[in-house]
Amino acid sequence: EREARRGGGPGLRLSVAHALRNAGEERQALALLEAMQRDFPREVQVWLAHARALVGIERYAEAERSVQQALRVNPGDPEALKAQAVAALRRGELARARAHVEEVLRVDPVDEEAQLLMAELDASLEEASPAGEGPAFTMAGLYAGSMRHTAERNAGKPDTGRARLPEHRQA
Repeated sequence: EREARRGGGPGLRLSVAHALRNAGEERQALALLEAMQRDFPREVQVWLAHARALVGIERYAEAERSVQQALRVNPGDPEALKAQAVAALRRGELARARAHVEEVLRVDPVDEEAQLLMAELDASLEEASPAGEGPAFTMAGLYAGSMRHTAERNAGKPDTGRARLPEHRQA
């Protein structure tokens, strides 16, 4: 962690925070991510990682505020919009969730996570789920997909120490 703090960008520190979360050290990861928010307030991936750590300790309202900050930094960010959709779905706000997913699909009609989320929304509308059963998607799972998507998109590119914003494709 000390070595990560000396690096110029958030990349290595984000990796340390993810490793801490994977080791079950959410509170330690959260402390690192909060420091990173001060150091890198314009980095979307820092805000999304912070939200994921908050979800890990079941602080959902705070997690959603971090996702909202990611959207202030990069309006229309598809990963943040999908996270907002999942949060809305968890609260039963199906129309709001659908609006977020539709916005993602307008920018990237082949976004697999958005397509799956839309299918989940369609299924929620068609049949009421049994009491106590939540949606198949979770914010934590969606964030994991976000990091996998970012890693795949950046594979083979030199690490500049800066998180890259999503590349939008035209429909």
